[in-house]
Amino acid sequence: MYSLTGDFNAVHVDNDVGKRLGYGGVILQGLGFCGISCRAVLKLYANNDSSKFHSVRVRFSKPVNPGQTLQTQMWVDHDGKASDAPIKAGIKRILFNTVCIETGNTVISNAYMDLYEDGSSSSSGSSSNASKL
Repeated sequence: MYSLTGDFNAVHVDNDVGKRLGYGGVILQGLGFCGISCRAVLKLYANNDSSKFHSVRVRFSKPVNPGQTLQTQMWVDHDGKASDAPIKAGIKRILFNTVCIETGNTVISNAYMDLYEDGSSSSSGSSSNASKL
């Protein structure tokens, strides 16, 4: 997948490069684990309907190694005060962080996904979803 995005950084495929850079081996490309997190949000708050997707904003805060388990923690931003951009009419904003279970590190932080509200899931509380890579 890493080459499809135009990211040819060897740290994603060469263990020696990853070790030399201090990661202990290869690391996953950010778009890979971002996709896992976004899928968890879509599953819970949009009933797996990708047509509800409007936009996403994430901050990659730590690397992820292959085989690690990620847990996405998510909740609805009801008043728009928790993020740095105003919420447009007809949009539901879901705030989320993703944590690596094995290390306890937050690997995606200060993230949100905006979903079109028409026909979206009725979930409005907070939740989490774990995925093994």
